[in-house]
Amino acid sequence: MIRDETYEQIRPELRALIAEWRSKAPWLLAVGFGRKQVGGIELNQDALVFLVDDKVPERQLTNDTILPRWVTFEHGDLTLPTDVRPAHHGWFLAAPACSNARPAHGGDCIAPLGAPFVGTLGVTALRITDNTPFILSASHTMSGIGGFLQPGQIICHPIGSSTELAVLSKSTAWSTTAPMEGDVALAEITFPNGAEPGVNNIPGVSGTAEPRERDPVRFSAMHGLKKGTISLVHATVTIGLYQFENTFLINPDAPDAIGELGDSGAVVVNLSNQIVGVVFGANGFYTFATDITAVTALELDDYRF
Repeated sequence: MIRDETYEQIRPELRALIAEWRSKAPWLLAVGFGRKQVGGIELNQDALVFLVDDKVPERQLTNDTILPRWVTFEHGDLTLPTDVRPAHHGWFLAAPACSNARPAHGGDCIAPLGAPFVGTLGVTALRITDNTPFILSASHTMSGIGGFLQPGQIICHPIGSSTELAVLSKSTAWSTTAPMEGDVALAEITFPNGAEPGVNNIPGVSGTAEPRERDPVRFSAMHGLKKGTISLVHATVTIGLYQFENTFLINPDAPDAIGELGDSGAVVVNLSNQIVGVVFGANGFYTFATDITAVTALELDDYRF
């Protein structure tokens, strides 16, 4: 597995390479670090994995659109084989409707007041300095795709309620011109006892940890508990006009465990009941989640989960 310190060394170089590859091969959907596969069999060999929307023989491609078989990073003194795998375009996991009882818990439905989309309350968190409670969820769940809803936006539970649960506090920044840090936001809980600690179907959630390749994980959202295994880490994923860094991909244990509409915002938990990420997208093969330990914009070290 690629060490975090190695990834940080090669990150600027990788970002430039991804931009170059995507300019020549727009069918490139995601790039991340995982294990090399040959004939569907996973090898014990690190690789840089490319997800593409249609894997075709090299003879059908022009030379400038062929993805490299090996990649060498100068800054990290690292050379890796590559692995090209077919996948679908990704989509955000906001949904059109939901209904839940109060108080809310992690895994329940939330929505901006008056918005035609909903998502999942990931977990409640306490700001360490003053014990103020907050909701952690996906940015597009609480601020909309593109972040068009601003801080102060009322967040409700369930949809249609005129009684606020929280107000949007801060979010990762949205951009169509540069890779984004992730898809995560915080909202300050303003309704007394409107939300309580805990995550539905996952007792004892506490603390955070880095996502690790091959780790079994699970998340609880509008459609119940889902389980899988982390397949790619330190990935950059494209959804529509947006690129998201600090992403990991979850390979589901079963086809019906793939992220569904409404699951955006659910927290991903490892076997030690630590939060490793926040769900924001899927493509029918994988579920996408933001690495919670890599997001700096929200200053999550100031919060207790």
